[in-house]
Amino acid sequence: MTDVVCAGHICLDLIPVLQSQVDWRPGSLIESGPVHLSTGGAVPNVGLALNTLGASACLMGAIGQDLFGQAIRQKIEAARAEHRLKVKLGESSSYSIVIAPPGSDRIFLHNPGANATFGQEDLEWDLIQIARVFHFGYPPLMARICEHNGRELAEILARANRLGPLVSLDMSLPDPNSTAGRLDWRSILANALPHVHLFIPSAEELLFMLDRPAYDRLAASGSIVHAITEDQIQTLAEQAIELGAGLVALKLGDRGLYIRADQPKPPIPQGWTGFEKLQPCFQVEVASTAGAGDATAAGLIFALLHQFGPEKALTAALAAGAASCEAPDAVSGIKPWPVIEARIAAGWPIRATPETA
Repeated sequence: MTDVVCAGHICLDLIPVLQSQVDWRPGSLIESGPVHLSTGGAVPNVGLALNTLGASACLMGAIGQDLFGQAIRQKIEAARAEHRLKVKLGESSSYSIVIAPPGSDRIFLHNPGANATFGQEDLEWDLIQIARVFHFGYPPLMARICEHNGRELAEILARANRLGPLVSLDMSLPDPNSTAGRLDWRSILANALPHVHLFIPSAEELLFMLDRPAYDRLAASGSIVHAITEDQIQTLAEQAIELGAGLVALKLGDRGLYIRADQPKPPIPQGWTGFEKLQPCFQVEVASTAGAGDATAAGLIFALLHQFGPEKALTAALAAGAASCEAPDAVSGIKPWPVIEARIAAGWPIRATPETA
């Protein structure tokens, strides 16, 4: 039996190794190191992380019949991951150029490619029916999924919910100047979240979707992750729960992870009822933050699969996310769960934050 089906957005990441901060002045030459080629997007980032942690994941996404699509397939097969990739003739494979200078958050240049036309017919429902978790990621980068107030997304999540697995949903930050940036995200979430057990966006993404004026004000300050208050974080989680989500986990970058579960929906155990906590990150030497949010999601899904209690699950999610940051790509820094657990037990330091310093 497959533990998790990871579905949705898939791409090829091209990650140039940068030795210093990037000078974006027109005409400047920026020296870089080798380019890392890796799979990207929620599907491989979460799926391959889960496989490394010790669960089994099947990857479902759409690629084109091109060189990037071949590279995506080769990378996944080299990782010995089960997959059901849909090849779409006449469409290009999605790619991202990931600009990740040391000590900074990353910048993406992204082409959605075949993700733009992905729909429920591209999923293999017989496998979803026997999985324990169905995880869907990055609707804002999938045009068809989001149109008509997210009708296709809601239908996919509802159908998966009826089949029985725990349904998990992650987001990505819409480009404010794109079509996705102008959608009615509150309506999309209102249609989708009643079918979702675990909702795990970033606080920045959810603020954009539920309170755009506040997002714009905080964006003007520089870092939304550092400017957003705990009251605002709690309000966002409350609103997501009111819209139908069961357990809400808000990723906060280097500030950590906030989890709230007022009355989680089965199959999430009742032991989660009333749990609420913001916990800081583990301390690591950051090579890249690309994919750290997906690794955090994988850690939390792994914890739910193994029926960890809320405190241990929160720690597992943060540990997986931190380990991911120690490598230039999304997944090669992650280790099997016994290795990570031993590192935690040995006293893995917690990162100091303004709240804990």
